[in-house]
Amino acid sequence: MAADRLRVAVCGGGVTGLTAAFRLLNAGADVELFEGSQRLGGSVLTLRRDGFIFDGGPDAFVAAKPQVKELAIELGLTDELVETQRESRGIYFLKAGELHRLPEGVVLAVPTKFWPLLSSPLFSLPGVARMGLDLLLPKKVSDSDDESISSFLKRRLGQESVELFGEPLLAGIYSGDPSQLSLKATFPQLVGLEKAHGSLVKGALAARAKAPKGPAPSVFLSFRRGMATLVEALETSIQNKGGRVHLGAAVKGVEREGAGFHLLSNGTRSERFDHVVVATPARAAAELFEPFDAEVARHLRRIPHVSTAACHLAFKRDQVPHPLDASGILFMRSEGRDASAITFMSTKWAGRAPEGTALFRVFFGGYAHPEVRTMSDSDLLVAARKELRDVLRIESTPLAEEVFRWNDCRPQPVRGHLARLEEVQRRLSALGGLSLCGGPYDGVGLPDCVRQANSVVAKLLSGG
Repeated sequence: MAADRLRVAVCGGGVTGLTAAFRLLNAGADVELFEGSQRLGGSVLTLRRDGFIFDGGPDAFVAAKPQVKELAIELGLTDELVETQRESRGIYFLKAGELHRLPEGVVLAVPTKFWPLLSSPLFSLPGVARMGLDLLLPKKVSDSDDESISSFLKRRLGQESVELFGEPLLAGIYSGDPSQLSLKATFPQLVGLEKAHGSLVKGALAARAKAPKGPAPSVFLSFRRGMATLVEALETSIQNKGGRVHLGAAVKGVEREGAGFHLLSNGTRSERFDHVVVATPARAAAELFEPFDAEVARHLRRIPHVSTAACHLAFKRDQVPHPLDASGILFMRSEGRDASAITFMSTKWAGRAPEGTALFRVFFGGYAHPEVRTMSDSDLLVAARKELRDVLRIESTPLAEEVFRWNDCRPQPVRGHLARLEEVQRRLSALGGLSLCGGPYDGVGLPDCVRQANSVVAKLLSGG
């Protein structure tokens, strides 16, 4: 091995860490990846069994953010990319115990057509009128403060928008509290609409006018055999390029030696590395950075996390009364349900279940239901069956069941998150040789994770 070849350690084998390792190897670096568990992928986990494809973590990524799609194409996965099935691109909301389809013309909680809202049981006449005031209200003069999702929606669109969109639709992506989540950190595009157009509705209409004519493309993309397809391709490429992957090798410490670093893992001290990329959960990252900068560690420990669980249940299709003509159901908190959402997996995506069956994913947990952390798998399945029985009138015995648990795994970018992250990155830059990236830091979606890995590697290779 050439003496001047850059040696980099990557801590964390989720999509962020895998992408960073892949990029570094492509640039000619010598890379070792350390993962504390016995598998790669982090929150991306796919189980394939008896013709079913169970995605235990994310089942899709946002198509408008190009990073994952570009990475997939690089990995030779173009033919594996799939869109949501066209007939299932709507969504139902549960209100007063009844299912109502979200009317057309709502884009990321912003209405662009008001007549469908007026004719829907989901909205009241005063509520729709209040949303229309967005067209007349002045835009916010200063954007210096960090507004919550709830505060922003209430100011622009009214309280009814908060109740219908704030928690189940926007904050629901994070399983978080809309009164605490930072809008800038979660949906900066909404901030941009107000800033550029003075009105969310005007901004959404302007964006729609620029969109290509014809049927709207799928908002989400996935992989034919589940999201782990991306992880498997990254792992194969890393190994083919000479990267070394260590499983069951949690990094417990990082020691500086001159301009380089040594890692402590499984009671041993690694060889010297020129740079360390930390792509671990926030608490683990805090432990690694503590000896270098206690303030960085303090900021990372302040990132809240919530627990969630996803139950997959399959039934014979003819035993499901509902037409399943959407991607799923969102529950408003006022409904008092134990679950937060149900996804119709077998109609949202082709090939997720054998012919003649229907596959559902029922979500539990988040900030409103911390008890999910201590519930047993059997308790969760009992609760999932109840939700499906009450909401979709499914009375039969499941053909298959799977439970995926994510305790303390959902980071919450609450107000002040971006300012704290900026301070963390500033202090790390001053230290030199240490980088931080991943879901808890600058966007939890897979495209955001890939973007962060791309950025960190580009900066590292440029000497920044």
